[in-house]
Amino acid sequence: MRKWFGMLLGLLVANGIASAGNDTFSDISREFKEKCRDIAALRMKMPLEQLQYNVAWGVSYDLEAILDGYLATGDREYLDWFVPLAERVVAARADKLGEKDWRGRLRAGWLADEFYGTGGPVILLDETGKPSLEVCSTLLSYNQLTDLFVTVDAAGRTFSLEAVNPKGGSRNGRKKYENLTMATVEHAINSGSGRHMIRVKRVGSKPPAAVGPVRTPGNRFVMHGHHTGKAVIPLIRFVLTVKQQPELSAAYGKAAADFLRCAEEAMADMRSDWREHRDGGYIIFERGMPFWCDGVAEPNNTLALSGLAYLYLADATGQAFYRERARKLAQFMRREIVSQPDGTAIFYYWSRVNRHGWTSGESVYTPNYPIKTPTVEDCSHLQHSLRFFVECFRRKLVITGQDVQKLAGAFHKRIDRGDQEKPLAERMDGSLINSSSYQHFQAGWAEFYEIDPSISARIWEIFLQKQRDNNRSSALATWGVLLRYQAGIQSGKEGTVKQ
Repeated sequence: MRKWFGMLLGLLVANGIASAGNDTFSDISREFKEKCRDIAALRMKMPLEQLQYNVAWGVSYDLEAILDGYLATGDREYLDWFVPLAERVVAARADKLGEKDWRGRLRAGWLADEFYGTGGPVILLDETGKPSLEVCSTLLSYNQLTDLFVTVDAAGRTFSLEAVNPKGGSRNGRKKYENLTMATVEHAINSGSGRHMIRVKRVGSKPPAAVGPVRTPGNRFVMHGHHTGKAVIPLIRFVLTVKQQPELSAAYGKAAADFLRCAEEAMADMRSDWREHRDGGYIIFERGMPFWCDGVAEPNNTLALSGLAYLYLADATGQAFYRERARKLAQFMRREIVSQPDGTAIFYYWSRVNRHGWTSGESVYTPNYPIKTPTVEDCSHLQHSLRFFVECFRRKLVITGQDVQKLAGAFHKRIDRGDQEKPLAERMDGSLINSSSYQHFQAGWAEFYEIDPSISARIWEIFLQKQRDNNRSSALATWGVLLRYQAGIQSGKEGTVKQ
């Protein structure tokens, strides 16, 4: 998967957007189109199995950028790139590839790669060669790179189990559990407080023999609901485009019908993960799935992705069920807009359901996960929530003008630093000003052109100055929104070029 990402960047850098003195809408449009053409051509060459693992955080950005290119310019060549690539996304769905999930089910969605799953299980043997412990690596990501080490004390009465992950850094790079016995090992590792790197299960009566390193293999058999939402959003937006422009029906009507059917099937597949709440509803990571926070309410940004999918499905089909799901998610997430004394708001990564962690009973793989200091949302994840709020506001669904103005105030007072080198803070509270890796994740703020055009204008200015040579899919997606914004200005109807 990552070799394809490297090839993608290499090709696009060769055709990258060059800096120019007098930037015009036509210049940017032309350069943007070249990038969309190149990225579509490369994605079309990817094997379907690889494409499946790249849909959520790669190809979906590309498809949205390509569609926005059409919406901004009316150039049908964009649609001719969109359709075959979107057809490959549909063909890469797990059930169509015959790839089963961790329970042996054929799912109408896109399976995640080892980055998102647990590593393992690994069976550690006792001194006689019989199974002793089953171990999975669980915490956060890169779990397929976790190494296990077992040491036994001289008397053979206790043992230690250490997990090492070089990708984990200070957060989950190394953890050693000492003075273990077969009677205490499950409780000591599975139920202890703090961050868990591994989960263990006794499968024998004798302790494991000294061994190490033992590498936990990757697991590609989980499906995340928010990956589904991210994957189908561009498909449904295409459906809406054809619906809103009847002249497209003859050429693209059949593709639109196929994409709508795929999106509805995919969203239906994750309905069992829905949970009602007194403030609406939310979605959980399927309990028991090989993922470090199974059973837990999804973070705010991923709830927003499902919310966007439901919102667009409501527009495309007119079905009350989809609008009601979107309404309940908006109602739940509106409570996450935390007002500040200065009249602005901040937003957290985790919702209030588990902002301070969770305890035994919710998650199988990480049953106890206290969070002392809740994490304020970063711009990469925030963009999805902002888009959902903007779309709800446009439809007068739950989100009010006061809500979006509080968010806009946060941009002006804390996020936009006015600095030439690093103009935007990474987190919504204004922190992490030295970070530059997330500066291009600004599609959500760019979408504010109807609410506060000065924000979109500022993002446009920053992107012209700092992001013209950034060839990542997520940067391309932001450029797509900015082109829609600029198209409205060029036509003299600022803020009218929407979905």
